[in-house]
Amino acid sequence: MHATSIYEKGVEYFVAPDGKLYLWEMGDKLPFEKVTIDDLTMLRRDLEKNPDAVKAIEDLDITDPVEQLRQYAWCRYGGTNVTPDFIDGKSVNNEEYWECGKRGKCPFEGRICSTISAGNNTITHCELIIARYIAKGYRNTEIAWATNKSIETVKQQIKSILQKIDGRSRVDIANFINEKRK
Repeated sequence: MHATSIYEKGVEYFVAPDGKLYLWEMGDKLPFEKVTIDDLTMLRRDLEKNPDAVKAIEDLDITDPVEQLRQYAWCRYGGTNVTPDFIDGKSVNNEEYWECGKRGKCPFEGRICSTISAGNNTITHCELIIARYIAKGYRNTEIAWATNKSIETVKQQIKSILQKIDGRSRVDIANFINEKRK
């Protein structure tokens, strides 16, 4: 499906390979600088529903209201997927998780951006890395080598992931990760 047909009725924010924030809206790709007042209002309403994100943006010392919204859209909605972030002015995709390049080292991780949820649990950054290796078909010894962890640590993290996703096997982990990428 071509991106313009996916987003004819919704809005999708995304960071392009050039590192700039854009949005798809009504079939058009627009740079963030060209967003409408309606788009900014929609983002502001969504931001205000997330007090942790508001506080994190304050902690970043971003005082310009438009720059606050740019940061929020970048962190929370920067990835692309097959579901618009907003339809009819309402957020429909709060579970969007994307690799911004700062995962695991950003002091605001999980406060502005989305984390991967599994029921009432959150998959940690380390668990996510291991789960991705499992989804690629790596064995425990290969994961341990690639992540510079002991095999016992890898096994423990796999056990933790399985508990969080209510899974029974590595196939369940792979399916969970592949579903979150959609």
